[in-house]
Amino acid sequence: MPVRERAMLFGDAKSLVGVVTDPEGDATSHPAVLFLNAGVLHRVGPNRVHVRLARTLAQAGLLSLRFDQSGLGDSRPRRSRTYYVRAMVDETRQAMDVLASTRGVTSFVLAGICSGADNALRATVEDERVCGAILIEPYTVPSRGFAMYSYRGKLLRPRSWWRLLRGRSELLSSVRPPPPPAATPPVRPPAEAESPPVEASAIESVLPSRGELVASARRLVDRGTRLCFVYAATSPAYFNYRMLLRRTLGRARRGQVRVEVLHRTDHVFTPLDVQQRLIGVVRDWCVDLPITG
Repeated sequence: MPVRERAMLFGDAKSLVGVVTDPEGDATSHPAVLFLNAGVLHRVGPNRVHVRLARTLAQAGLLSLRFDQSGLGDSRPRRSRTYYVRAMVDETRQAMDVLASTRGVTSFVLAGICSGADNALRATVEDERVCGAILIEPYTVPSRGFAMYSYRGKLLRPRSWWRLLRGRSELLSSVRPPPPPAATPPVRPPAEAESPPVEASAIESVLPSRGELVASARRLVDRGTRLCFVYAATSPAYFNYRMLLRRTLGRARRGQVRVEVLHRTDHVFTPLDVQQRLIGVVRDWCVDLPITG
């Protein structure tokens, strides 16, 4: 099936750059898929996997947009003093707006790798047009349990016991409570500088907390949103999120939350055969999504 691609400028200041991949035929029969930047990488994604995903989805009849958020790739830096987390959500919603106005789609899937997954989750919570999110290798929630889990393979190694007895094992640092943060005086902006208004996003961390993840997952499950988590088998995120999802969602996640684990790969899915498996997982999951909106 032929695939058509074209670049577009969008956003409030027409400063955001993206590439739309159109399928042949009616694009409104499926949700449109948006690919968010992975870290500071260009919109093509790690190992150009976003490009391959977009073209495969188009062959299956799905419209997609891979775009650079402000200050990344070809998009200009934002001029406003909006906080990072708030800006990422706002720009993702602007990407949905442009597809809604130019392609007539009303339902969306957000997909991201690493930090792109974290941004996708936040935008999914805020916009009910999103019927699903594909969260690939998201941020690892700190967990003492993972340290014990990962250390099980070292129990029969004499060197591991020697390091433990001498107090040099990384296991010790994982079970000790962290030291309290050092108090630092608040930094006052210059009197002539214009300070942005205080809002909730001003105190949000760029990395999601455990509480934020739990609240987001529960809210989305209650709303009927589908979630697809994809991990490398060696990832600490896989262990931590698996436990988190099981305890948080229980039976509610069956059929609504899917967890896929890919073996013999790294964080950015460098092996070509693993990329192909990742593409197959994403394609099949997106095709089965119901239209909402």
